[in-house]
Amino acid sequence: MPFFESFVEFKARMESDCEFIHNRFLFRNGAQSNGEYLHTEPPQNPIQLARLQKEFLTFRLERASKEFNDMKTYVDEQATMRLRYPNAVPPREDAVDILRRLQGRIFRLRASIAAIATAQESESPEKVQRRIFAELEQKERERVKQIMTEASQIFI
Repeated sequence: MPFFESFVEFKARMESDCEFIHNRFLFRNGAQSNGEYLHTEPPQNPIQLARLQKEFLTFRLERASKEFNDMKTYVDEQATMRLRYPNAVPPREDAVDILRRLQGRIFRLRASIAAIATAQESESPEKVQRRIFAELEQKERERVKQIMTEASQIFI
């Protein structure tokens, strides 16, 4: 008998926040769902997992950047209008605090994305293969040097 899990149950089980990106819900932990009964667990492959996490964080960064720019525009326009017209509404009292919080969120998101990108680069299959090849080559060189040293000590 098949097991059906609703989106609400899946979301509770994932214990992670999600965003609706490209016609699907993408969770911070890499899980995905169509919002109904089709769910995908986080991938086991670290490269695929990093790609999905980077996509999630990039979406959040774009949204935070837009929010920051909108708030900055609001503050600039309201301040300009208030300075020009005495009866205009000034910017919100907490506008600078909001801008600082958004700036902090953007900096943290950028750092998280950079950390994932660095981890992806250091763990790419090509780099792992090159590293293993270099280690094997180094061991072979050491073995050949040992043979050469031993052979140079043999005389007739």
